[in-house]
Amino acid sequence: HFLYKWTGGSPAAAVFMPVNESVWEHLKLTFYPMVLWWLVICPLLLRQMNIEFPRLFISFAAAAVSAPVIIVALFYTLRGAFGIESLTSDILILIAAVIISHLLALDVYRCEKLSKGWLILSVIAVLLLIAAFTVFTFTPPHLPLFLDTPTGTYGIPHP
Repeated sequence: HFLYKWTGGSPAAAVFMPVNESVWEHLKLTFYPMVLWWLVICPLLLRQMNIEFPRLFISFAAAAVSAPVIIVALFYTLRGAFGIESLTSDILILIAAVIISHLLALDVYRCEKLSKGWLILSVIAVLLLIAAFTVFTFTPPHLPLFLDTPTGTYGIPHP
């Protein structure tokens, strides 16, 4: 979480690590470890088991796209609808999102009707998320999702 600060504000670290306390920036803490996990696990599964790469990638994309959506939905539901604000609830949201998104990935993997179109859509969705995390790190829109609530600012903090 603090890698951005530890690197002295490295732009490369900014792409992968939160640069502030906004909800958007914290989504990186789910997305990029998930990408890393799948990059490690995919070759192992492909070598050791009879698993099809397209089906596995579509499953990964389902998890990678759904986890941030689940986090945002649960976060704003708990904060906005119920007024619950705590580190414990934030951690539980993260855990729930990872579990639910991976269960979804398993369900998608088992789906018989995965076509080449789903693979293309999955690649586009993952690339769009990577692009969004990169672009919105440096030029975030002034929307609540991107607001660093402790400072009232957006994007990379300026000393």
